[in-house]
Amino acid sequence: MKKIDYLLFGLLLSFTSCKENEPLFFDPNDTALQIWFGTSSSIQDSLTYNYAYSLTEVDSIIFNARLTGYPLDRDITFELEAVEGDIQAVDYHFPKYVLKAGQVELRSAIYIDRPKREDLFKETPGHITFKLKSTTDLLGGSKEMSSLKVSLRNNISKPDNWDSAPLYYRPLNYYFGSYSDVKYKFIMQVMGLTYFTIYVISNSATEADPYGISTSEMANYIKECKIALEVHNQENGALLDENNLPVVFP
Repeated sequence: MKKIDYLLFGLLLSFTSCKENEPLFFDPNDTALQIWFGTSSSIQDSLTYNYAYSLTEVDSIIFNARLTGYPLDRDITFELEAVEGDIQAVDYHFPKYVLKAGQVELRSAIYIDRPKREDLFKETPGHITFKLKSTTDLLGGSKEMSSLKVSLRNNISKPDNWDSAPLYYRPLNYYFGSYSDVKYKFIMQVMGLTYFTIYVISNSATEADPYGISTSEMANYIKECKIALEVHNQENGALLDENNLPVVFP
């Protein structure tokens, strides 16, 4: 009886070994595509876009696309479409998306226009969902990676590092004083930055913090802000914040 058991066990091991050593083949004609926000190591199916932080008339939302099978020997074009949400309220457009022959992944953009109504999404957030158009040449990806959901806002809020900052960093109020939405928007327009940290150890931003700027760079930025504010006040009168108080820098 034991001999039979050993024989069956041996056959099972042999079968399992064969299955484990069999090469995994992708269908060379597989043209399913996955789409997502984030990076290859940090996959997100949704994000928040805030019009208030856009410094240009047209902004971009970056997304990733990846072929699930082997690289193809031909170029493939694909399209997105808005399928849900505040479709009529949002002005958007797509470039031509092309996955080149031999390529399995790319990063591209959805372009968002500044809204014609200044109050759009200020009180009530909106949303819009984009999905891959299925064609005879291209299929949608897995269910959890087949759409891009964008929450829409249009209001400025106080940065976490305005009044306090972690070790080796300096809070923004050290240079800018008290906070107001109008002041912060003016700062972003002058500096051309929507988010930044002030690193106090080195004179250059660290590779670990892509948003970090040095104290010497910050000294130049605050000079630019003060000059720009003076010009604005001379040409347009005092810049008033949302509490009807004049915007000032220390």
